[in-house]
Amino acid sequence: MPALPAAASAAAPSADAADLQALLDVSLTALVLLRPLFAARPSGAEADPAEIADFACAYLNPAGQRMLGVPDQQPAETLLTLFPHARENGLLAFYCGVWASAEPGRFEVNYQADGLDNYFYVAARRQGDQLAVSFTDTASQDRSAVETALRASQTAEAAALAEAESQRQRLAEVLTELPAQVATWRGPDHVFSFVNPRYQAYFGGQPLLGRPLREVLPETAEQGILTLLDRVYQTGEPYHAEAAEVWFDFARTGQRQQVFLDLFFHPLRDAQGAVVGVLDFSYDVTEQVRARQALDQAAGQLRQLNDELEERVEVRTQALRAHADEARRARLDAEQQRASLVRFLSQTQAAICVLRGPVHMLDYCNPAFERLFLGHSLQPGRPLTEVFPGAVAQGLVAPLSAVFSSGTSYFGVERELVIVPPADGQPARPHYFTFSFDAYQEQGRTAGVSIFAYDVTAAVLARRQNEALQVQALAATARQLQERQNFHQVFEQTPAAICLLRGPAHRYEYVNPAYQALFPGRELAGRAVAEAVPEAVDQGFLALLDGVYRTGEPYCGYEMPLTLTLPAADGSGETRTRYYTFTYQRVGANDGDEKLAGISVFGQDVSEQVWEREAHARQQQQLRELFEQAPVSIAVLRGPRYVFELANHVTGQLLGRPVAELLGRGLFEAVPETAGLGFEWLHDDDLNQVTIKKLGD
Repeated sequence: MPALPAAASAAAPSADAADLQALLDVSLTALVLLRPLFAARPSGAEADPAEIADFACAYLNPAGQRMLGVPDQQPAETLLTLFPHARENGLLAFYCGVWASAEPGRFEVNYQADGLDNYFYVAARRQGDQLAVSFTDTASQDRSAVETALRASQTAEAAALAEAESQRQRLAEVLTELPAQVATWRGPDHVFSFVNPRYQAYFGGQPLLGRPLREVLPETAEQGILTLLDRVYQTGEPYHAEAAEVWFDFARTGQRQQVFLDLFFHPLRDAQGAVVGVLDFSYDVTEQVRARQALDQAAGQLRQLNDELEERVEVRTQALRAHADEARRARLDAEQQRASLVRFLSQTQAAICVLRGPVHMLDYCNPAFERLFLGHSLQPGRPLTEVFPGAVAQGLVAPLSAVFSSGTSYFGVERELVIVPPADGQPARPHYFTFSFDAYQEQGRTAGVSIFAYDVTAAVLARRQNEALQVQALAATARQLQERQNFHQVFEQTPAAICLLRGPAHRYEYVNPAYQALFPGRELAGRAVAEAVPEAVDQGFLALLDGVYRTGEPYCGYEMPLTLTLPAADGSGETRTRYYTFTYQRVGANDGDEKLAGISVFGQDVSEQVWEREAHARQQQQLRELFEQAPVSIAVLRGPRYVFELANHVTGQLLGRPVAELLGRGLFEAVPETAGLGFEWLHDDDLNQVTIKKLGD
C-alpha cells in the first residue's frame, strides 16, 4: 500500500453538519438529547442534581421517534408527561444519576406501560448541560420461550391486579356511600390509609391520608383510644362500644368538641392472616345521646314544675275561698281548666275512645280504655250503649249527644261511675273518673266525639282516708304526674298568667303566653323584675316579692291595680291600669342552694269584673241621687206585699214617715192608713214590682 502524503496522514477525520444529520437519520439506534428541568430554586443558586424534577427533549432522531411512537423531532412534552411510569421503573433515577456523576452509564428496562411493550437497552452520558442518550429495543428480535412465558405471566398478573383493583374500587365506593364514619389505619403507628367522606367531614380540609392518628388527634392517647387500637392490632380481637363519649379538637383550634360514637374497631389482615391494620367503623350518635339527655333533664324540670304547680293551686284555692261569687267562679274555671288540661297530660295513662256518628258507634279505643271494660266486646261498629249498658242510667249518653250536636266540650271531674255491674248480693264497686267529651271534625262537620278519661279512683279514696294515707296518695299522684310528658302545655294553654322567678333579684326563668300578654313588647325571660317591669317597684309589687322570698310565707293579692305604660305607634306610650287577683308562693331549691330558690306567680286579670262592679255602683249611686233630687215622690215597691225597696225623702214627707222606717216594710204595714184607699187593686199574681212616681198632692 503506498504511503499517504504526510499532510494527509496527519489530518483528523472531519464531517460537516449535513453528514452528521445523515448519520442520525439512518441510525437504527435511537438517539436523544435531554435537558434537565430542576425544581424551583432561588434566583442565581447553582443547580442541584438531586432537585431534577423532569427532562425536556431537545432532539429525537427518526429511530427514536419510531420506537417511542413520538412523531416530533423536538416534542413539547417532558419525559414524565410522555412516559409517567419512567419514575417507578427507575429510568428517571438512572438519568439523574448519570447527570450527577458525569460518568457514562447503562440501563436495561422491561417497559410495559405508557403504550410501550418492549425490553430496552439504554446508554447515557452527560454532554455539557445536556444528557446524550442512546437506546435500542428488542422489537425486531424473536422472543425466547422464557420471555414469552414471562409476558403471559405478566398479562395474567395484570388481569388479576385489574380485577383486584376493580373489587377494591367497588369496596371503596360502598364504604364511601355508607352513612357511617369509616377509616382504615395501617401499621403499629395507625397511619391513615383510607377515610370516607363522612369521616373526612369531621376534619374539614385537613389532610389525613399518610398521617398517624397520634399526629392528627393527639388527644386519642390521653382518652385511651390509641390503647384500644394497639390492643386490636396486637391481639387481632375486635372492639365494640356504644355511645362512647370522646372530646376531639378536629379543627386544631384549641377547642375540643364533645362527640358520642358507636365504635367498632376490626383488625385488617394480609393474605397470610397477619394483622396489618385496623378498620374503624363508627356511627355518630351525638344527637341521639343529647336528645336523650335533654329528655331526662326535661323530665326532671317537669317533676319540679309539677310540685310547684300543686303548691300554687293549693295556695290559690285557699285564697279564693274567702271571696264569694268571684271565688266560686274562679274555682269553676280552675276545675274546667284542670279537666281540659288532663287530656294532654299522658297518652299512656289516659283511657282514650273515639265514637262516630250520633249513635256513638265505637271507632277506636286504646289499651287503657279496654282495661276498663275487661270481659266486654269492644269491636268497632258497636254502639256505646251495647258495650256499656249503664251509660244511659249513669247520665253519660245525654252529654255525649249534646257535645255531638253543639260541638261544645263536656267535662266531668271525679265523676262516680259503675263500670262492672255488681254481682248478686254484692255491693257495686264504683270508680271515679276525670274525663272530657270533645267533638272532632272531618271536612268541616262534626263526625263524632272523643273521650279522654283518667281513673282517679285511687286519688279520691286516698283523700277520704286519714292524714297519713293522704300523704301516700299525694306521693302516688306525684309519681303519676312525673310520667306526663305534655305537662308544659298546661302552662302554655291556660288563660291564667303564670311565671317562675329565681333568686333574690326575682329574675324571670319562665313566663307562659298569658303572662307575657300582660306586658306586650317587653322582653321578660332572663331579666330581673325591677329591670323588665320598673313599674312594679314604685307600685309596691317588688316589696311584696321580697317579703315572700325572705319569709317564705305566701301572699294573696285580691283585685290589686297595676298601672303600665304601653308602647304606642307614635312612640309616645299609653298608660293603662288593670286589676289582678294573684298569689306569690316561695319555691325552694332541690339542692339547697338559696340562689336557685324563687317565687311562683299565679294570677288572673279581673279588670272586667272590677270595672263592671264599679260601673254598677256608679249607676246605683246616680239612680239614688236622681231619686233624692226629684221634686216629686218616687218609690219602688216589690212583691205582693208592696215592700218598699227604694223611697226618696219627698215620699217620706208625703207619708209622714222617715224613709228609714219605710225601707224593707210593706206598704200597708208601714202606712196602715193607706189601706182601703184603692191601692189593693194593684195586687196581681203576675205583678212583683210597682213604681210610685207620685202619691197625690
